[in-house]
Amino acid sequence: MKRILFSFIISCISFNSFAQVVYTNDFTSGSAGWNLGAGGNFDTWIVNSVYNCSDVTPNQGGGNYLHIYDDLFGEMCAFSGFLGFGSGGTVYATQTADFSTSGYSSVNISFDWLCQGQTGPILASYGFVQYSTNGGGLWNAMTPAQYNGQSTWTNISFNNAGMGNQATVRIRFGFLNSGYGLNPAFAIDNITITGVTGGCTNAGGTSSALPTTICSGNTSLLTVGGSTGSIQWEQSPDGIGSWANVTGGSGGTTPSYTTPALLVTTYYRAKLSQASCPDVYSTVSSVIVTATSAASVSIEASPVGAICAGTNVLFTATPTNGGTPVYQWFLNSSPVGSGSTYSNSTLSSGDQIYCSMTSNASCVTANPATSNTITMTVNPNPVATITPPGPITFCDDTTIILYCGPVGTYTWSDGSSGNNTPASTSGTYCVTVIDANGCSDTACVLVTINPTPNVSINGNDTICIGDIATLTASGANTYLWSTTQTINPIMVNPGGPTTYTVTGTENINMCSATATFTVVAISSTIDNSLSSISSTTLHANQNGATYQWIDCNNGNNSISGETGQNFTASTNGSYAVIISVAACSDTSACNSINVFGIDEYGSYQLSIYPNPSNGTFTIDAMVEGVYNIVDGSGKIIRSLLTSETNGYTVQVSGLNAGIYFIEVNTEKGRIRQKLIITQ
Repeated sequence: MKRILFSFIISCISFNSFAQVVYTNDFTSGSAGWNLGAGGNFDTWIVNSVYNCSDVTPNQGGGNYLHIYDDLFGEMCAFSGFLGFGSGGTVYATQTADFSTSGYSSVNISFDWLCQGQTGPILASYGFVQYSTNGGGLWNAMTPAQYNGQSTWTNISFNNAGMGNQATVRIRFGFLNSGYGLNPAFAIDNITITGVTGGCTNAGGTSSALPTTICSGNTSLLTVGGSTGSIQWEQSPDGIGSWANVTGGSGGTTPSYTTPALLVTTYYRAKLSQASCPDVYSTVSSVIVTATSAASVSIEASPVGAICAGTNVLFTATPTNGGTPVYQWFLNSSPVGSGSTYSNSTLSSGDQIYCSMTSNASCVTANPATSNTITMTVNPNPVATITPPGPITFCDDTTIILYCGPVGTYTWSDGSSGNNTPASTSGTYCVTVIDANGCSDTACVLVTINPTPNVSINGNDTICIGDIATLTASGANTYLWSTTQTINPIMVNPGGPTTYTVTGTENINMCSATATFTVVAISSTIDNSLSSISSTTLHANQNGATYQWIDCNNGNNSISGETGQNFTASTNGSYAVIISVAACSDTSACNSINVFGIDEYGSYQLSIYPNPSNGTFTIDAMVEGVYNIVDGSGKIIRSLLTSETNGYTVQVSGLNAGIYFIEVNTEKGRIRQKLIITQ
């Protein structure tokens, strides 16, 4: 405590008014003369000048001060009333000795204080001051009732008539902790209590500012209420010292004072004066000045620079001093969107984009702000084309080359580069063209490759000249032969080695394929004459051949095992031989052997020539009789009469190609000989 002064020196102010300091304390000597209470919520009063907490509160004047101490965490500072496990509470710092105000009609009380606490009707945290005139048996409230909302040191001075003319007076400071207050808590320093006589009635009252926070260059209205006396408004740069009469503004000696345009934060109080009485002061009000700043906005595009047609460009706004800004985007001066970003994929060269930003931040100028303008350069995209255009359908025996334009770099979907690529499999072929500006386009074509048919020719590849070869094509639906025929199969009769070609076409996909087949026609003259070695043995005169003897009377059926050049009959009949040389074959005439039982038939001898014939032949019977021409089914085709008149000889013509039999019935039996018509 710097000093404790009980003064009995009376100052003569005037003939009617006196003022005397009856108590003062700046806590230089610590807590002497005070009972520092503690609460159940860990709040304790203490006097010190030690600061080791996060919310440092400077002392007033460089020495000790009286303040709340949090004894749970040991923080030596005016703390925000730590809530002790969910319970609030009140703690007091009380004078232990009385002082007297006898002979003084009222008392003026002045002290420095701070207390952030918490305001409001619910869960408020605040300091208060009380006095007692009976040694602490009964405590009386002083005005104002709550000290909070003040985070820096300020001075208060007020008059209390209830403390006047009392033999014993003491005061106490209290702190009510709701548990939700803010740092710093209640702190007091530089207490001065002055006894006043002679009818001093001036009172400090409460000052207020409206608004409490202004932008640089604006004004605020200060008012004081609950005060009496002559008013002089004072100002200070820090609210602690350097108080001086206000300069500028209007109403500096009235209850309402309008400040001049302020550039920095300034503190104000009203000094209340009364003749021959000590000055008293209102509470201190601060006008917080916030420096102005210009609002601005800039925009940038992504991607940056020239773009290709159809590219989506994202424009982003970056605000300065925007608070929570509102944006309006413009395309060629027409509004197009809001928000901090704007995108467009249909821009053209020369389009101009900018935005306007309206800031809601405090103390900004140039609001709304307009951004820089971005002028677009938009390059046209190349038009990719594929030749031939699709869809393309062809057969797999054909190779199609796909060509692309215009000039640029090319990337095909099959991985090739260059302006062309072969289409060798079915599928979709795409190419991307990139021009000198980096712009691109993609074209695609559908390619369908159909398989060609597997065409082949079957037939006799070697025949004898004059014979007919049958050629059959397969593997397709329609055919075109090199002979210009469109039938299938075809029959050919080449005069020598001949190659035949057929083009087969599949009806669905119209794919074609070609096959060739060579027929070799062999020129070979076969001697088909027979000679008789004996009455029962026939001999084929052609040497170096293969032979198959046949029974002319039995449908020209082959005689089993008879493949030699000679044939010996075991029964009467008509016999011939098929003679084959290489690919050629020929059949001899039928020769009759009638040596078995010949006498039984007497003179019935039958000769047919030529046999085989082309349908015209002669029957030489040698004896008279009726001769029937019978087909293979036994049907009589014609009946002929031989007699002495026609020399037992009949010429026949007009028969169709086939195998016939000439029969004649005698009393000895039936004579039958085979006839072949080739026509």
